[in-house]
Amino acid sequence: MAMVKANAYGHGLNIAAPVLAPHVDFFGVNTISEALTIRKLGLKTPILITAPVSPSDFLLVAKHHISLCVHSLDFLQSLSLSRSSISIHLKVNTGMNRLGLSPIELLSALALIKRSPHLTLEGIYTHFHSADTNKIATLKQLDVFLQTVSQTKYLFPAVLAHCANSAAIFNYSQTHLDLVRPGITIYGLSPNPSLTIIPALKPAILWKSKIVLVRNLSTEETVGYGATYTTNQKKVMGLIPLGYSDGLDIRLANKGLVYINNKSTPIIGRVAMNFISLDLSNVANPLGKTVEILGSNQSAWDLAKSTGNIAYEVLTRLSPFIPRLLTK
Repeated sequence: MAMVKANAYGHGLNIAAPVLAPHVDFFGVNTISEALTIRKLGLKTPILITAPVSPSDFLLVAKHHISLCVHSLDFLQSLSLSRSSISIHLKVNTGMNRLGLSPIELLSALALIKRSPHLTLEGIYTHFHSADTNKIATLKQLDVFLQTVSQTKYLFPAVLAHCANSAAIFNYSQTHLDLVRPGITIYGLSPNPSLTIIPALKPAILWKSKIVLVRNLSTEETVGYGATYTTNQKKVMGLIPLGYSDGLDIRLANKGLVYINNKSTPIIGRVAMNFISLDLSNVANPLGKTVEILGSNQSAWDLAKSTGNIAYEVLTRLSPFIPRLLTK
């Protein structure tokens, strides 16, 4: 099950889903709009929505053959009363304490499904909270989950059990079960940069821009909103048309780096809505040159490190309005 929620982790759902479809058994998304986007692309791959859906959307879900996560008995009751023919995956709370039925609610859920012939129990799953850092907690969650799987498969032998996220896929082979749910690793990044067990990955994204303006600055001139940067000598400053509206973190001000000709170039001044300023004093003939924000010189984890962030947020905050092109 390829997780393509949050606009395919910022990479562009319209691009990622058709590329992945021939290689996966399921797509995992967070919203009905994401699921419908995949269907509008003409893809027939099974889809699981892993977050709650409004009962008003049940007919739409059934029409487009989309599977739903059952996260509570109340939600399951709503599905049962709707009489919509829908495939479902029971989510079991084994310690994350977010969405999910408690293990003691499982038998009640299974009994209700048995009484609801319009519902098809397609899967059962859970989510690990620390598969990248805590072996004891992960194996404890797995043990609880496997007990619920055993109970469920006794009544529904064909049900698909799944629990392995990106970290668990590489750390715990015993979690693979019937399906696995890779997320960030699909896009060439580790779920945690300290995980050495994960083989070398190549980030799928190359985010670049071009220098659109160059300005010569004298000593003691300021740059940008709030005048947070002051030159201590003559400088060459350049602008690229990207800012926080595109997903750049404002904390990159006066400390973030981009790359020109594979050499690091500092961001100076604040990150504005639509622009950032660069110190181009060491760049020859900079106007029009390509600037790499993410790519072979700087991964999302590298960029995140400079602001105390995580790669997941760096990627998923990328604006959907940024043009995206598929290259091979």
